[in-house]
Amino acid sequence: MKRWTALNAFLLLSLLGGLILAACGGPSTPPPTPLPTATATPRSTPLPPVPTAVPLASEDNPLTILMRPEGTRRASAGSAQALGELIQELTGLVVEIELVDSYGEISARLCGAEPVAGWLDGLTYGVAAIQGCADPALQVRRANATGYRVDLLISAELAGDEVTAEDIGALAGQTLCRLSSEDVATWLVPGLMLQAAGVDPLYGLEGVLDVADSDAIISAIYNDECQAGAVPNRYFPNRAGSELRALDDLRDRVAVVQSSPELPYGILVYSQTVPLNVRIPLTDVFFQIAASSEHKQTLAAILQQDSLARVDESDFADLRAFLQSSGLDLTLLGE
Repeated sequence: MKRWTALNAFLLLSLLGGLILAACGGPSTPPPTPLPTATATPRSTPLPPVPTAVPLASEDNPLTILMRPEGTRRASAGSAQALGELIQELTGLVVEIELVDSYGEISARLCGAEPVAGWLDGLTYGVAAIQGCADPALQVRRANATGYRVDLLISAELAGDEVTAEDIGALAGQTLCRLSSEDVATWLVPGLMLQAAGVDPLYGLEGVLDVADSDAIISAIYNDECQAGAVPNRYFPNRAGSELRALDDLRDRVAVVQSSPELPYGILVYSQTVPLNVRIPLTDVFFQIAASSEHKQTLAAILQQDSLARVDESDFADLRAFLQSSGLDLTLLGE
């Protein structure tokens, strides 16, 4: 009995082993190893050459400096060429002095893609600065002043007991005196004051009256020919003509209602794409030329400066606030 059981157990194990081998596919002969095939050796492909940026203010990439001459372009042309050569001689920077007819043209170029420098008047600088197109560096000084202010005069009949800037709003439907439609001090600046007070200088007035000079503006307001006009700061009443100063009731009939911030004579500015390694030596050399008895006339023939002063954007905060208070589309002012 035991031998049968052992035999059967042996047969059963053999059967199970066969089933397992069958389930696994049974024993097989390993396939022959394939012969290796040759692989091409990879070779690097040269990249196309990357152009090297030509340094700004070099022979192949001169920096353009835009200037509107105080005199005529013809009279300033020789000085412009001499100034460019002098800057290169003193700094090694290659520049091209380009004379233009308007500050608006300079502002438009500053706000473009080309790296440029330029000299702007105060109002155009303010517009370009608000647009983020002009970083200031130097300011023109004439005698002891770096700019001028404007006083807006108003008929005292339109003002209250105490004259304040709020009285400008009473000029709606009234007449403004000015020197001309192209005069900054007597038209553009008071126009900004009117606009800030809610009076459209183009459509909100009864009209405008062109007169000869500051005394004529004061006289016209006194005689009620117009109700407002702008004159140089502190011109009224003590610097007016003797006939006006002799009027006993002049101050009773004409009053200063608002004064503008200082409007700079001229400001050297850079577009934001001009690097510091060009700005710093160029700013320094302009300052050096203006201070040199030998060379200052070369620059003065264009700018009419007595000297230059170093500045930054914080020096013109009041000017920018004045422009922004008008609520106008400031891009139009730079045109």
